[in-house]
Amino acid sequence: GGIGLNKRQEKIAVLKISKYLKNHLVKKGYKVYLTRDKDIFIPLKKRTHFANLKKADLFISIHCNIAPKKYKNLYGIETYYLSPTSNERAISVARVENKEVKGLNYLDQRVILKFLNKDRIISSHKLAIDVQQNMLSSLRRKYNKVRDNGVRPGPFWVLVGTQMPSILIETGYLTNPIESKRLFNSNYQKELAKGIAKGIE
Repeated sequence: GGIGLNKRQEKIAVLKISKYLKNHLVKKGYKVYLTRDKDIFIPLKKRTHFANLKKADLFISIHCNIAPKKYKNLYGIETYYLSPTSNERAISVARVENKEVKGLNYLDQRVILKFLNKDRIISSHKLAIDVQQNMLSSLRRKYNKVRDNGVRPGPFWVLVGTQMPSILIETGYLTNPIESKRLFNSNYQKELAKGIAKGIE
């Protein structure tokens, strides 16, 4: 994961958010599997393989955004679903998340994405909309300056191998002074998780 302001680490924030999310969903009667429950690195392919082995109904990948230094004022929450796109912003975010993938140039990636299952794309898009709306609703009840950066298609390789509807959530920017603090605040993490859980439900 990335490292933001004051050396705050993405891997720590997203694991805590994921654990809160699991607790919310288990209370609602869902069976939840985490690809990791401690500070270890799981390669992208193994994450989707794990979800497929469990025959999961949904796959949720949780992240924090990192912006270049000159864009330290960027902030907001955005949710992505796997699909080809020409949107430069989505492509630049995907490039950061895909940096582990070697040996596939942009053209190769575009060819592979064209063969995606259309029904799965539609279901993933609907899931992304519901999760995005409910995250915003949950957070805005208690916090100001919660920006909606929207739902976008994106070529994210952590989602490529999934056999179920799947989304990638960017919960905020660790390079933004306000969001980086919030993303390490347990109350904020719980509200985020509550919103994701409502969206899933």
